[in-house]
Amino acid sequence: MNSLPFTDARSAKDWLILLPLINTPVAHAELSHAMRALATSDLSALESLKALELLRESVHDVQFALLAEYAAKPLPLNTHEQAQWLAACDMWESMADAYARCWEAAVIKDAVVHEFLALLAQRTLRCLGFVIRGFYTVGQKVPDVIWQKTFACYRLAEEQHICEQKVKDSLLHAGETTTTQAVFIHALLLSAANPGQHTLKRLLWIDQRLELLALRSSIALAAPAVPGKTALQIDLNHPAPPQRMGAPLQGASVREIDTLALAQVLSKRIKQLRQGEMPEELGLGKEFGLQVTMDLLLDLYRFWCDHGTERAPREATARTVPVILGLHAQHRYVMDGQYQAPPHEAGFGSRDLLDLHLFGDVASTRQAAAVHALPPIELWEVINETAQGLRLSRRAQQGERISLNQLMVVKTSSRYLAGAVRWLEESDGQLHVGMVLLPGLPKSAAIRPSETTRSDATYTDVVLLPAMVALKAPTSLLLPIGWFRMGRQCELWNGTSMIKIKLLTLLERGSDFERVYFTELIL
Repeated sequence: MNSLPFTDARSAKDWLILLPLINTPVAHAELSHAMRALATSDLSALESLKALELLRESVHDVQFALLAEYAAKPLPLNTHEQAQWLAACDMWESMADAYARCWEAAVIKDAVVHEFLALLAQRTLRCLGFVIRGFYTVGQKVPDVIWQKTFACYRLAEEQHICEQKVKDSLLHAGETTTTQAVFIHALLLSAANPGQHTLKRLLWIDQRLELLALRSSIALAAPAVPGKTALQIDLNHPAPPQRMGAPLQGASVREIDTLALAQVLSKRIKQLRQGEMPEELGLGKEFGLQVTMDLLLDLYRFWCDHGTERAPREATARTVPVILGLHAQHRYVMDGQYQAPPHEAGFGSRDLLDLHLFGDVASTRQAAAVHALPPIELWEVINETAQGLRLSRRAQQGERISLNQLMVVKTSSRYLAGAVRWLEESDGQLHVGMVLLPGLPKSAAIRPSETTRSDATYTDVVLLPAMVALKAPTSLLLPIGWFRMGRQCELWNGTSMIKIKLLTLLERGSDFERVYFTELIL
């Protein structure tokens, strides 16, 4: 049994004063130990509750400070990131267990804490909600045991008829009160928001908005939904995220989430944004601009209120395809023997002279000698395929780490396709990605800035995406991160000829690429 670093609420307050909160690793370790001890100690329920409430804000602060150590990293996590993430999950779950121990005492009519039944239920479920969110911040599937624990707590709250009792919560970003039911809905809706497609910043934005949105909804045996659609459903006897597709669930243990109320709130906000009102004026924060905020709300509307309309996969036969990662490697592969390197200009530049002095040759000579050594590729299994994208899978440890919005080039049949990772999850030792195709069949190209004063400016390997008239998609370039600057003039080598171009618009920024629209300069 873990030993408590304090003996009651008063000494817990003194202990907290001496805790070096500015030193996140030390503070996190100390608070984690205290949470585990509180979950198993014989300290009275009232003193435990007081101590938990005293420590609660500090726990939130150090957990948020630790977030940068593991969240939104490429998958699979490395050893350090994995350890930090597991430590964060352990603290939230230990805190949930500590509140649950007090709740158990209140259930058996401990007169001193019985009046705090609703608060204890809300706190327990909120901590479990943070565990669930923690899995999504690292692209992991939430284990069944966490859902079972969460559902068991809600079933107990239902039996005690405390689900809709209001509870004060000083750590809410908006409002001052919530309910146990709202906290449960919060966790369910976060899981139904397709969290694998969201960056950390967007996921945290959705999490904050749910503090209010969850209060607008409710759970019932039969809940209203958008006309022509069904409500999101759960089965208390079979804990899992809300069902979004398939035949409606049946039985006394089935509950439905009111998605009509959510649709009305979201529709109103979307309409106001379209009319030009700013997100912060509507309680939607300042993190994103008007268009991004509106796109997020439209996504949430589709996931929560207009669900069940996804297309079935066009292709179900499993096969493997080569996947190329990294812009330089992608450039090398898609040239496919039809690309001629840019002509080498006469004369030596300063870089060439330095190379000649140090190595006895110039960089271009060494590059030419190594041009035949193609970078390695990875083999991924195609799980399904549509006209817009692919779902791919491979063993997590058998390849490079993958990021959300990373550029991928896939060779399928006799052609190459370029796409970006729009959905990412790791489960059961497998890495799963949803890749959305970019318009245009990729071609090799090279680019260099024309505004430079250096006469020996080298070319950067890039990929050209020709226009697709059917999709009304213009010709675009895939450039390294940081290359785009509006109005920047460059020389583009398309494999056969040199053209002068001007970069006009950043169409998309990924984790390792920029897709840019440009125009040819008439000289």
